[in-house]
Amino acid sequence: MTEGSKPPIRNLEETDRTSNLLSGALDGNASVLRPLIVVILIYVIQLFAVLGFTAMSRDKAVAANENARVEAFLDAHLDEASTTLNAVAPIFAELAITRHESQPYDIPAHLLDALSQRHLASQAFLFSPSGDALAQEAIPSERPGVTDQEIRSRIRSMASISNYTETAVSDIVNIGGEVFLLSTRAIPCSGFTMPCSVASVGHLDETIASQMEDFWQVSSFGVSTIEPTGKSTEFAPIQNLSNETIGWFHWKSRHQGPTVLNTIMPWLSLLTTGVLIMCWLVWRRGLKISAQVLQSQQEAKHSALHDPLTGLANRTLMNARLEEALNQLGRQDKGFALHIIDLDRFKNVNDTLGHQAGDELIQEAAARLTSVCRNGDTVARLGGDEFAIIQLGVANPSSAARLSRRAIEQLANVYQIANSDVFISGSIGVAIAETNESSIQELVRQADIALYRAKGAGRNQFCFFEKEMDSALQERSAIEKDLRIALENNELTVAFQPQVSADGLHIRGMEALVRWNHETRGVVPPSVFVPVAEETGLIRQLGAFVMRSSFSTARKWPDITMAVNVSAGELHHQDYASSVIALAREMGVQTDQIELEITETVLLENSNRVTRTIKALKAAGFRIALDDFGTGYSSLSYLRRHQVDKLKIDQSFVSSIGVREDAGAVVQAIIHLGEALGLSVTAEGVETETQRAALKARGCAYLQGYLFSRPIREDQIPDLIRMFDQRGKKRGAA
Repeated sequence: MTEGSKPPIRNLEETDRTSNLLSGALDGNASVLRPLIVVILIYVIQLFAVLGFTAMSRDKAVAANENARVEAFLDAHLDEASTTLNAVAPIFAELAITRHESQPYDIPAHLLDALSQRHLASQAFLFSPSGDALAQEAIPSERPGVTDQEIRSRIRSMASISNYTETAVSDIVNIGGEVFLLSTRAIPCSGFTMPCSVASVGHLDETIASQMEDFWQVSSFGVSTIEPTGKSTEFAPIQNLSNETIGWFHWKSRHQGPTVLNTIMPWLSLLTTGVLIMCWLVWRRGLKISAQVLQSQQEAKHSALHDPLTGLANRTLMNARLEEALNQLGRQDKGFALHIIDLDRFKNVNDTLGHQAGDELIQEAAARLTSVCRNGDTVARLGGDEFAIIQLGVANPSSAARLSRRAIEQLANVYQIANSDVFISGSIGVAIAETNESSIQELVRQADIALYRAKGAGRNQFCFFEKEMDSALQERSAIEKDLRIALENNELTVAFQPQVSADGLHIRGMEALVRWNHETRGVVPPSVFVPVAEETGLIRQLGAFVMRSSFSTARKWPDITMAVNVSAGELHHQDYASSVIALAREMGVQTDQIELEITETVLLENSNRVTRTIKALKAAGFRIALDDFGTGYSSLSYLRRHQVDKLKIDQSFVSSIGVREDAGAVVQAIIHLGEALGLSVTAEGVETETQRAALKARGCAYLQGYLFSRPIREDQIPDLIRMFDQRGKKRGAA
C-alpha cells in the first residue's frame, strides 16, 4: 500500500468554520443577516427622525420668521401712522387758528382721507391744551369708534413726548377690550399759550390684518386682548411704548412640516414596508440557502473523508484517526491495533460476474467487517479490495487476534451476488501500537508487511507483524533490485532437464528452467526470485527471456518437445498469446513442438481472459501441460474446458511412493484419469530406481528427475542425447 500523505484535516476544519459562519449568518443565528436587518431598521427609524426633526426645525424657523415679520410690520405701521399724522399736522394747525369759538370744527373730508390711507385711522381729534375737544370726526366705518373722553387720557403722556420731539408719536392702546393704533402730535393753537393736540385712532386689526393676509399669505390673522390657544395657532404679543402687553396677534402659520410629512409619509411607509418585506424574503431565502449550504457542506465533508461506494472512512480519515490514536497513547494504558485486510480471489469475481457484482461484493464485505467491530473502532476502505480496521483499547495481541479471526470468518461465508454463490476469503496483516513513538507511515508499513506474509502463507489467515518480517521484506526488495539488474545485463541463464520414457532409454522432451548465479549471492533458487518477479511485474520480462532461449534451443532439435513454464501473471495479459505466437514465427519454431506448462491455480481462477488466452494458444498449435497436478482441486471440468494435453504428477506424490500407502493410489488415479481423457502423463521428481519402476508398473509413460539427469546447459544437450542413444542401442542389443 502506498503511504498516504498527511490528511488535510486542518483545511477541512477551516472549511467547516467558514461554512458554519456562512450558514449561521444566512439563518440569522450569527454575524451577518441579523445585524443587517437591525441596521436597516435603525436606518428607517433614523430616516423618520431626521424627517420629523427637519419638519419641526423648518416650522420653528417659519414661526420665528413670521413673528419677526409681524413685529416689523407693526413697527412699520406705527412709523407710517406717525409720518401720516406729521404730514397733515399743518392742516390741523390752520384749522385750529380759524376755529369757531362756539362749536367744534368739522374736520374736512380731504383731511380725513389723508388720515385713513391704508387703514391707518378711523377717527381724528383736535384737543385744546386743557384737553377739550376742539374738533372730532369719525371716518365712516362699520365698527363703532371711541369717544373723546376715552382717548383724551391716552394722549397726555404721548403729547408730552410729541411736544418734546415736535413730531408725531404712535402707540398701541387698549380701549374697551379692543386694541387701537393711536397717533398724536402737538400743533400751534391760536388763542392758547400751550399747543393743542391732534390725534388719529384706528382699529389695529382693521389696520394691518388684511395687509398681513395679502402680503404674507397667512390665514385667520387677527388681534385679541386674550392670549390665544391652539396647537396650530401662532401668536405674538402687542406691546406699547412702555413695554406693556396690550394684546396679541394670532394667525394660522404656513407650517410646511406637516404638509411635507403628510406627503412623504405614505411613500416612506410604503418604502419601509417594502424593505421589511425584502428583509423577510431575504431571510426566508437565507434559510433555504443555509439548508442547502449545510447539506452541501456535509456532503462535501463526507465525500472528502469517506469512500463513495461503501460509506466507510477513506485513507484520509483513517490517517487522521491513526494520528489521533497515536496522540492518545501517552494518556492511556492500552494501545491500539491496525488491521490491513485484502480480499482473496476478488479479481475472479470482477472477471466472471462483472464490475457491478464486484461492487456489490465490496459493499457486503464492508458491512461484514463493520459488524465485527465496536462502535469506537474505525473501518476504512483504502481502495480496490483493500480495507483497514483501527481497533482501539487493545491491551494485548489476543484481543487483536480475536477481531481478525472474526473478520476472516465473516469474509469466508458465502455471498449471494448476481443470483450466484460467491466464495472469497480475506488475508489480514496486524500491527500493534503500544507507544506513540511509531509514525502513521511506519504502522501502515508494518501491517502491509504482515499482510504480505499472510498471503504468502496461503491466504485466508491473519498474521502479526514481527521484526523478522522487516528483514525478509528488505531482502525481497534487494532481490527485486538485483533481478532487474540481472535482466538488464543478461545475467540469467536457461537450463534444460530431459523428460524420458518410463524405461529410461529415450528422451521425449526437455523442460526449460531459468537459473540465476549471482556474483555475491551465489546460486539463487527459482523458488526465491520467481515469486518476486510475479509480484513486481518482472515476470513478463523474465518469461520473455526464457521463452526466447527455449525457442532458440528447440529450433536446433526439432524432434524434441520443449516445455516452458508460464506463470499466471503472464496469462492475464491481454496480448500474451499474440506475443508468443509472433515470437514463434520470428524464431522459426513449430508451435506443436512447444509445450506450455501452467499450474492448476491458474485454471481455478476461472478467468475469462485466461480462458481466451489458452484458447488462442491452442488454436495456434501450442500444447498445454498441467503442472503439479493433484496439489489443487483437480477438477475435471477445467481439464475439458481448456483442452489440456498433458498432466504432470507433482514430485510430492512421487517422493512418497514406498513411504506412504496412499501415495501409490493417488499416482495410479492420476494415470488412469489421463488415460481416460486421452492425456499423456509425466511424473516429475523421480530420483530413485524404485520410484521409476513403480511409476512404470502403474503405466506412467514419461518420467523426469535427477535419476536421469540434472538440468544442463544447452551445449551439453548433444552429449546427453548421444548417451541415451547408446544406452538404447545397448539395451536393444542385449
